[in-house]
Amino acid sequence: MAVLHGHVVAGGLELALVCDVVIAADTAVIGDGHLNHRLTPGGGSSVRLAGAIGRGLARRLLLTGELLPAGEFARTGWIQEIVPHSDLDATATRICHRLADRHSPAQAQLKTLLYRVDGLAPDTALRTELDTFAENWTTSSVADAVKAFLEPHTL
Repeated sequence: MAVLHGHVVAGGLELALVCDVVIAADTAVIGDGHLNHRLTPGGGSSVRLAGAIGRGLARRLLLTGELLPAGEFARTGWIQEIVPHSDLDATATRICHRLADRHSPAQAQLKTLLYRVDGLAPDTALRTELDTFAENWTTSSVADAVKAFLEPHTL
């Protein structure tokens, strides 16, 4: 999980781009910034930024070195929550607890699956998903999970 505040530039941005969940303070400013120092990215922003925020905005940030307020990224879906700076720690703690509460072999398998299917053709990605499903079925107590799911829904 990435918790963004202050200036999130170059390497800081590249670290955030590999995180599954991203939240930001409303005071954060974000951008690539490499060109401001006559550098090109080396930690992944040229590869990952377009997928996170869209091709147009990514090219703008990469080619201009601009820094934009966190609110400018709200519509991209990359940042899941933008909160007042004073609420950042509490929000981060709440989300971290939720992620930790879901810790299981299935969560680890799902995280691996999401990485493996990224960029694959849909038919290949669906086969990969089914393979992971079959593996999870044999390594997790799926029957207990299904029973627990159905019990409160019984008429």
